[in-house]
Amino acid sequence: MFDNTRASRWVVIVFFTAIIVFFTYFIVFLIMGSTDPYYKQRAKRPVAGQEAPRAVSGLKLGDQLILVRNKTVADGQLKITYRGKSAGELRLEVISLALDPHYAYPRRIPIRAARNGFWLFDRQFRLLSISQANMRLMPVNP
Repeated sequence: MFDNTRASRWVVIVFFTAIIVFFTYFIVFLIMGSTDPYYKQRAKRPVAGQEAPRAVSGLKLGDQLILVRNKTVADGQLKITYRGKSAGELRLEVISLALDPHYAYPRRIPIRAARNGFWLFDRQFRLLSISQANMRLMPVNP
């Protein structure tokens, strides 16, 4: 009879210890949340005074400029925005930082003429390829 009481005590102690561990884990999980890094990813907000990171708007490959439609690419003192093509013309908006950094000058250039070269303020470019979504330019060195 003495052994039976001792055995039942161990069962009760193990049972209550398991319950305490389970509830402790449950409360910690509710407070801390999931530890999976997939759920921990959040957009980082910029610190006051810092500029927020921007999405890639265009690309420079060597000397070539790849302009994505409705995105601005800076090249030296120019900011160029490709607005698409229509009726055999490419449509651009150009901002000259030296002349007026707050005004975009609209330009319509015939595609055939652009393949031979065209001027945007003091820079000359040549059209390499064009589609509705993007275009590729090569600066021409004088």
